[in-house]
Amino acid sequence: VEPYPAGLMLIGGDAMATEPQSTDIVAWSCGTGATRDVSPPACPSSTPLRMLVTFPDCWDGEALTGLGDESPARYSDANGCPDDFPVPVPQLTIAIDYPPVDPEGLMLASGDIITGHADFWNVWNQDKLEQEVALCLNRDLVCGVSDVGSSR
Repeated sequence: VEPYPAGLMLIGGDAMATEPQSTDIVAWSCGTGATRDVSPPACPSSTPLRMLVTFPDCWDGEALTGLGDESPARYSDANGCPDDFPVPVPQLTIAIDYPPVDPEGLMLASGDIITGHADFWNVWNQDKLEQEVALCLNRDLVCGVSDVGSSR
């Protein structure tokens, strides 16, 4: 796995989706529960509604930005990264928690709930990111809470 290059911009999910996305890319759950759904479930009043968005993990090795077919990244599959996106980068997933709500008629700013997506821009401390990838990810270690995003 290679660290994200400085300035890389990724989009996880598809804001233009017309069909439900794979729960490997966009998923809904109640809090940290293990069940992943394509649509928001009705959560207990004490549990937040959570949307998980996973970003592509294969980079083309050149471009830093782009949309749609011009995106610099793609998702891996059981065979790994596609030939034209040969550089594996860390798999990033973000969780967005919402207050418990009635999921009936719920909409996102991009439209229907099937349009779930998120943006990532690598502005992390690049030296720290490279160290974390080398010492943790590429050694298959869980290194604990990191300050990759800090400027120290």
